[in-house]
Amino acid sequence: LSSQGNKEDLLRERTLAAESYLRLGYMDRALTELEQALQESPTSVPTRLNYALALQKLGRSQQAVAEYQRVLQVDPRNITALVRWHIAMITTVGAAGAPTLEGLSRIRWQLRGEGQKRYGSVVREYNQAAEAHPNNANVHFALGQIHQQAGNYDKAIEAYRLAMRDSAVDVLARVSSAQCLLSQGKPDDAIQQFEQALQTVRRNATGSVDPSTWAA
Repeated sequence: LSSQGNKEDLLRERTLAAESYLRLGYMDRALTELEQALQESPTSVPTRLNYALALQKLGRSQQAVAEYQRVLQVDPRNITALVRWHIAMITTVGAAGAPTLEGLSRIRWQLRGEGQKRYGSVVREYNQAAEAHPNNANVHFALGQIHQQAGNYDKAIEAYRLAMRDSAVDVLARVSSAQCLLSQGKPDDAIQQFEQALQTVRRNATGSVDPSTWAA
């Protein structure tokens, strides 16, 4: 028991040290502490989450994604892992389309299931991503979806406005914005957004919006 207690104390100390290094921006030091902590306790979810975050901040995105996936295998409902995995996918790995929209749907479903109580922390993660990647339309679109589900339509519409700058998500952002406007009792503004979305679809009749993206 004494040995077990010492092990837990050591893990706690390493985790606290790593979190301090993460906050101060000493990613290499954080990584060293976390690697040692994981050797001692490979099943610790908080430690693995911090480890993945350090990897992500060091630009080792593929490794970070793999670590988030390992957390999700053990704890499929871990919304922090899900959100950070999604952010890594859309900002650095460069994934887009149906797989990332499915990931976003999982996040929204998870938030709904928890009665939106994690809304604030999820928004914080995406806001940080938006600050780091201001021109990433997928981040703004995700933020819009999270706000829309919570009924914060003004914030959602603003996020969609930023997402519309990118033709890849323009149509989805306009349709979602129109839905917010309808919820606010502004049918004329909503119709305008729907019409612009339709014009874009007609203009790109060769299929700029993948059918699997619509399905997601």
